[in-house]
Amino acid sequence: MATVEELQAQLDKLAAEKDASDKDAEKWKALSRQNEDGKKANAEKAKLADELQAKLDAAEAAKLTEAEKAAKSIADLAKSVEDLKASNAASELSALRSRIGAEKKLPAQFIDRLRGEDAGALTADADAVLEAIGAAKKGNNHVSREGATPNAPKDDDRAFARELFGGGE
Repeated sequence: MATVEELQAQLDKLAAEKDASDKDAEKWKALSRQNEDGKKANAEKAKLADELQAKLDAAEAAKLTEAEKAAKSIADLAKSVEDLKASNAASELSALRSRIGAEKKLPAQFIDRLRGEDAGALTADADAVLEAIGAAKKGNNHVSREGATPNAPKDDDRAFARELFGGGE
């Protein structure tokens, strides 16, 4: 059997091992706490980074949206300018058509029928229309003494009235 001294030595040895073990446990607990604190700090930093990234994405999207709005506005304005140019050209052509028709003394119903994109073409078309109208008028549709009433003898009128109403005889 073991003596008291041997048991005391074993007890001291176990106490020393326990102290060393307790010190290691405390060391590991401290490291664990430190690790947990680091995780919490990292989680907060990650959350903050995500929030900042979301704000950055929203700002970039707003800028992109503003850029898209500006691009659409520019495109709309360009289309409006083209529409106005086309409308102006049509108005100028209509005014030119009316001016040439009036200069050529073309009847009003034929002015809108003139074809051409410039003064020369419109003038040539107006001359052709006038020539066609003149040819139609020169046909066999002339009536001599148009609108004149023949003078009928008055006696014939009286005779007709007597005959019609059965009177006089």
